Amino acid sequence: MKPTHADLAARLRLVRRDLYGDDGASAMADALSLPARTWLNYEAGVVLPAGVLLVFIRCTGADARWLLSGEGHPYAKDPREGC
Repeated sequence: MKPTHADLAARLRLVRRDLYGDDGASAMADALSLPARTWLNYEAGVVLPAGVLLVFIRCTGADARWLLSGEGHPYAKDPREGC
């Protein structure tokens, strides 16, 4: 089955909640230098620009393969290293 924008959005949200908590969308947006509303749109399934995805991966330590396909482990590096 081909992953959808909703699948990616769910994995983005999972990582954000893991690192910043349920109410951490604003903190995640700040870490990515984005408005909070923009980040919430990405979590809701709006198409995420590649550049934002790359910064998200670098800042969170999320594994690109897992984010895009759901295969493997959520983190490629220790997420505490941050941006």
